[in-house]
Parts: sequence; C-alpha cells; structure tokens
Amino acid sequence: MERRISHPFSFTQDYRSASEDPPPLFTETFSIGKIDIEKAKNLVIRNVLVQSYFFRSTQALSNPVTLALVLSDNLEDSLNDGFIKLVDYGSGLFAPDNNVPANTEFPELSVADKISRMPTIVCYEDILEYEEYIDEENFSNPQYDLASASKLLLSNSLVDTFLLNGTPYPVPGDIPISNPNGKKYLYIIPYTAKCQRTRVAMSGRINFSIVSLLDEDEEE
Repeated sequence: MERRISHPFSFTQDYRSASEDPPPLFTETFSIGKIDIEKAKNLVIRNVLVQSYFFRSTQALSNPVTLALVLSDNLEDSLNDGFIKLVDYGSGLFAPDNNVPANTEFPELSVADKISRMPTIVCYEDILEYEEYIDEENFSNPQYDLASASKLLLSNSLVDTFLLNGTPYPVPGDIPISNPNGKKYLYIIPYTAKCQRTRVAMSGRINFSIVSLLDEDEEE
C-alpha cells in the first residue's frame, strides 16, 4: 500500500564566540518527524521532493545542513541526557511546561504521515562548546556530539540523506529501505555534523511516497 508523506522541517544554530563572556556557547534547534512503518522489513521510497524554502547563514558553513532519514524503535532514547531540552510540540512555542529536565526520560513523540502546520522541535539552549575551557589553546571535552541533532544518527540506522541548500529539488529514482530487524519508525531529522560557530537557520518540507513490499518468503 502506498502512503503519501509530507513533513515540514527546520534547523537553527547560534553561537557565542570565545571573545565574549561567558566562554563559547552554542544553541541548536531541530525538528523531528516520526512515521510508523509497522515493522515492515522491505520498503521503498519514491518521488522525493525536498523543498527548502528558507536558508540563511552569517558565514559559509564548513559542513552543510542535511536532512536524514533514520530507522529506529525509539530514537527518543538518544535524547535522554544530562542537558535541559526545550520542546515545542508543534504549537510554535517552547512552553515551560513542555521542557524536559536533565537526566529525565524524553517523552515518546506522536506519529503522523502528514503534518500540515508545525513539526515537533527540540532545542538545546546555551550549551558550553567545551566542558572545560580556559582559552583557545586550553580546552577539553567538546560537547556538540552530546547535545545536538547529529548525535541521533550515531546509535540508529541511517537510510539516506539529502543536502539542504535553500533550493527545491526532486530526488531521482527509488530509495529502497532494508529493515531486517523490523524497526518500528522512520524519523526525519535535519542536522549538521559539527558546531558551525556561526548563525544558521533553514526550514522546508519533504514530500515522498512510501510503499511496504512483501517479504520474499511471503511472495513465494
């Protein structure tokens, strides 16, 4: 059965340099989309259209903002950490009642094939770039991999990625998904691989069709 998927996405990053006080800090927000794939072991994605309708940065990026498709049973587990998370559940507000305290289990997100308005957005606010920092030549324990969207790719199964550069484009061909372990969900996450040390903001929408295929044993 073919299903039509339509999800908005957004990503921002801000940075306060070491020349300012306090020491270098970053803030990052990123959307998370979640689609129930019903543990199907063989799927195919077709007719992908990536519509990036806003992109701004104050400096050239050393790593591009990228949209990832990820398989997981519970990607939210990767957000269980020692940082406060601000969460907007599609209302357009980071309401204090929705914030997730440090060392608290992150709540399971809702699933949807189509999101007409705003996605769920997670924010890591005012994170020290380095856990220990004295000056530009004396620092240790960078924290970006602990408090960012990019860490969500580390312990989950990456399906594919799409470059986000502000220009809408169709993705040619089909994208097969092999899911031998029967993961429950397909997640949509924008990320960048490292702290960019600048301001960057982008948003857009991805549309595609997803088809569950019969397992080979069932076909026989």
